Amino acid sequence: MMEKGSMMLQYQPLGQLPNFFRIAFSNPAITTADLDFVVQELVDLAEQID
Repeated sequence: MMEKGSMMLQYQPLGQLPNFFRIAFSNPAITTADLDFVVQELVDLAEQID
């Protein structure tokens, strides 16, 4: 996502467990369309890895 320039999303490693994503929104104007975009971007980029 960062290379593509669509958004900046970080992950948190936790020992031997798989990486997980944590998202915090501080913008009160966020919409469901914004959240749909985040989820779809994760899906689209994950499918490119396979």
